[in-house]
Amino acid sequence: MFSVLLDGWILGSQAEETIEGVVGKIDPRLPEAIQALKRVMRLKGNPYNSEKAYVGKVNAFMKDFGLQTFADFGDIGEAEVEAHLTDLASAKFWLGRMFGSLVPWIGWICLQ
Repeated sequence: MFSVLLDGWILGSQAEETIEGVVGKIDPRLPEAIQALKRVMRLKGNPYNSEKAYVGKVNAFMKDFGLQTFADFGDIGEAEVEAHLTDLASAKFWLGRMFGSLVPWIGWICLQ
């Protein structure tokens, strides 16, 4: 029997001989952090739309800070994470303020 421990999840089955058999195919060209995020989200049964949203946010974070590998994350401190989240919140706020009166659902979404 094959078993894998990944983020606290123990998987095992004679039919599932690889992690790919459990979580599906993940593009090996993606950064290792994105691959790991996708594996964990799929193991936990998150919806595909949630996976896409999280991957998009993590990709944006990685791009902003020039991160390529897990080791690069060690150079990121609390201040950098806080600044990035503040920028996201600010952008969301201003999007709602600028377009909320024109397209009501944007204002509603941005203020959630």
